Amino acid sequence: MPVTFFLGIILAILSGGVQDDPLPPGGTFFDDNGSVHEADIEAIAAAGVTVGCNPPFNTRYCPLDPVTRGAMAAFLARALDLPDADIDYFLDDDISVFEADINAIAAAGITFGCNPPQNDLYCPTSTLRRGQLASMLVRAFAYEASDLDRFTDDDGLVHESDIQAIAAAGVTHGCNPPLNTLFCPLQPVLRDQMASFLSRALELDPIPAPPQPPPGSVSCIVAADSPTGTLVVVPGTTDVIDYGTVWNIRFEVEEGLGVDGSCFAREGLRILNDVRGWSGVTFRQVDDSSYTIRVILASPAKVDALCWPLITGGIFSCRNGNTINLNFWRWETGAEPFNGDLTTYRQYLVNHEVGHALGFGHVGCPGAGQLAPVMMQQTKYTAPCVPNGWPNP
Repeated sequence: MPVTFFLGIILAILSGGVQDDPLPPGGTFFDDNGSVHEADIEAIAAAGVTVGCNPPFNTRYCPLDPVTRGAMAAFLARALDLPDADIDYFLDDDISVFEADINAIAAAGITFGCNPPQNDLYCPTSTLRRGQLASMLVRAFAYEASDLDRFTDDDGLVHESDIQAIAAAGVTHGCNPPLNTLFCPLQPVLRDQMASFLSRALELDPIPAPPQPPPGSVSCIVAADSPTGTLVVVPGTTDVIDYGTVWNIRFEVEEGLGVDGSCFAREGLRILNDVRGWSGVTFRQVDDSSYTIRVILASPAKVDALCWPLITGGIFSCRNGNTINLNFWRWETGAEPFNGDLTTYRQYLVNHEVGHALGFGHVGCPGAGQLAPVMMQQTKYTAPCVPNGWPNP
């Protein structure tokens, strides 16, 4: 059955609109913020073409990872809503999680294999090249041939006519903006590039992600209440980010504080995992006894009790053993040296106390007018330095 039949079905569905639920700040995935391809990534996510790259959390898209031939089969099968095939076309995909998708795109005439003339192999783990993708897209979307030779680096290649066809269709603009005289046919296809190729091919409207507020800018205060002294563990776990030493954090909030615990945990992780944060370490949330440290937001009286024998006097926070105790009054009102800048103060508060857990002690101001080191006691004073919330600003 021709693939244009399936294309008509999927475009009919997509023309009726995709998911209208508003995106969260920063969008569906946290690792594509600022990417030129982010709006196209959101478009194919809304269309059900991708769910992410780190199941079951699926909070990441891995935009700079190369696309394998197997993964591309899955993207195309979802994009075109292809049915399962009754024939097993290739010998080398039997253990691949993408086998059904590979057979589906083979049945649709999108791929012939990777070892002509036999073509009994698909090479599912091989990296897909941009030239190969052009040919897949031409077969999938039935683009017409074009006489327009847009690029200077594909002359004589087996994929040249297909590259010209997708360029004429507006699916590609090239690989060397702003000149765009090159297509880079032998370069790997990255996941972010693939999103833009497919979004244009499916004629999806790009979906800009709402801007993400700065880490620490959300107070998470939902209602005025009366603290009870009882600590409540914030439920939830997050994925391990693939860099640095991993520290597990269990977030806890005092009952009756009037704070959304999930919001507080999210803000804490956004601060700690920011690129300006502590080098060589990454943080993930847990809600059981596997924690490395506990981060607690509590009333001044509760913090005084948790910090003992340290003296916090109802106005300071502390690190006591493997517990970070954050004074809610400070979280809500900040400190005088910050002149009302609550966002920067919360960044400082979290990074400073976690810095103690990482083994760092207090330091002084390095010089007038410079940013205060995050391990300076900025709640008390910053002069002659300038307030700063980051270990690596």
